Amino acid sequence: MILSNTLKTGSSVRLTLWFALVSAQQVEVDSGAESVQLPFETTADLPEDTLVVWWCDEPEPAKKVHEHGTESDQHEVYRGRTRMREDPLNTGIFTLTLNRPAVRDAGTYACRVYGAGLIFLREKTFQLTVKGQSLTLGLSLVVCLSLLYYY
Repeated sequence: MILSNTLKTGSSVRLTLWFALVSAQQVEVDSGAESVQLPFETTADLPEDTLVVWWCDEPEPAKKVHEHGTESDQHEVYRGRTRMREDPLNTGIFTLTLNRPAVRDAGTYACRVYGAGLIFLREKTFQLTVKGQSLTLGLSLVVCLSLLYYY
């Protein structure tokens, strides 16, 4: 949804502000799955100085999940578990693959793309739901307690 608001300041100056409300794409995966993908395709043939960074914004504090071309400052929870396709700047495919998703990985993820001078270019946001593990543990506990009570 795009909203606008026009401000009139005097008789000849008019300023229109545009707001884009973007909802997060929903992605669900079972805990224990081999991997999950957060798909993002955009313009191909971006300049080499383009910066592509994946973040997990929620739950707070924000954590750096993956940065194209480097593993510096990557949060330890994601180390060795993320990847993007090779040559994303030429292909425009910034899809993130997260290996071995767990319940702790659930949250709001964003891929942010910056041009030269860290000028913001675009963003795509995902709401990742990881389901299954807590239910399995709960059922195991009930079965265990039931067996203890029975004997």
